[in-house]
Amino acid sequence: MLLFWIVTFLIPLTDFFIKKQICNSIDINTEISTIIPFLKIVLVKNYGVALGMFQRKTFITVILTSVVLIFMMLIVTLKKIKDKILIIAFSFMIGGGIGNLIDRLLYGYVIDYLKLTFFPPVCNLSDYFISIGAVIIILYSIADKKSISINIRHT
Repeated sequence: MLLFWIVTFLIPLTDFFIKKQICNSIDINTEISTIIPFLKIVLVKNYGVALGMFQRKTFITVILTSVVLIFMMLIVTLKKIKDKILIIAFSFMIGGGIGNLIDRLLYGYVIDYLKLTFFPPVCNLSDYFISIGAVIIILYSIADKKSISINIRHT
């Protein structure tokens, strides 16, 4: 469980400091090229959630995010998940969720700053950790179901 709490804490902390640095360094909607050809830095205020839903509905998004985060923390702690892959996946999602929740509570919007040339939405580190955690859980579930069906067929 120590791994879970360390990762869960480090993600929003890292994201917060990156956001502060970017907010202090560039103007809103200013696009900066990086040494990585497909990555640009651009400061954007995001008043919605995924796919632009709940625009300027900060109270609703704070409540929904809080409920989901509490639910996921309960899953990890009450189910006593031992698998390190699942622990990492949940800590990625919870840490990312906390990072964006902090923004909503402090500013009423989420600060986004990472723009990939092949993926139009501007995101932030927390968004990517949420996505990576979700993909890990999906792949883990698919792999787990395959191993269950293989075991059933061979018995």
